[in-house]
Order: sequence, then C-alpha cells, then structure tokens
Amino acid sequence: MINTSNKGFIALILLTFFIIAFSCSPKKVDSKLIMTDDEIVHAMVQMYTANAAWNLNDISYQDSTKEKYYEDVAKIVGRPISDIKTDFETLLQLPDSLLVLQSRALDTLRKMQENSFKIQTTVKPAIN
Repeated sequence: MINTSNKGFIALILLTFFIIAFSCSPKKVDSKLIMTDDEIVHAMVQMYTANAAWNLNDISYQDSTKEKYYEDVAKIVGRPISDIKTDFETLLQLPDSLLVLQSRALDTLRKMQENSFKIQTTVKPAIN
C-alpha cells in the first residue's frame, strides 16, 4: 500500500521527467529544400567563385556586396535569389546536410582547379 505522501512524490517525479523529456526533444526543422542537391552545389560553387573573383578579405565589405553575389549567382544558376537564400538558410539549420553539400562544392572547385593546370598553353614570345 502506497502512502499519500509517496503518491505526491512519485507524481512530482513523473511530472518532472515528462517536462524534461518534452523540453529536450529536438525542434523540428523544415528540411524541405527548394532546389535539388546538384543545384545547391552549383550555387555554392558559383558563390565561392564570385567571392574569390571579388577577392574580398574585409568581412564588412563582403556583407555590403552580398546582394551582388546573390544577383550574379541567381543569373548563372537560373533560380530566383529568394530560393537560393532560403535553401542556404535552411542548410544552416541542417549541419550534416550542409557539410555534405559544401564538401561536394569544394571537391568541384578542386577538380576545376586541377583541370585548369592540365590545359596546355603555348607561349609565343612577341618579337620587337
């Protein structure tokens, strides 16, 4: 037979357990991306390329030209700026997916760089 004071104590422990269990559950993130993985990788490659082309090291200046980056990338990728921004922001909440797609983008950039070194060029000196 359970004593009345024990019932209250057990109820308090159960209530505390349920509060902790439900408060610790991960918040659902809308993982639905607008673009396909290949399109996102292509957009990332273009974003990295635009950043490198501008060769900006000052973070404050990069922030002020971010919209220009998005405009350029949107033209190349053929998607609206809002889609690209939305997917990039969604990926920030999905670190595992972001890491996979960033790795693919960086691998693509490495491959592009390796291929650029393989191109044979002939230098013809100018005769004055």
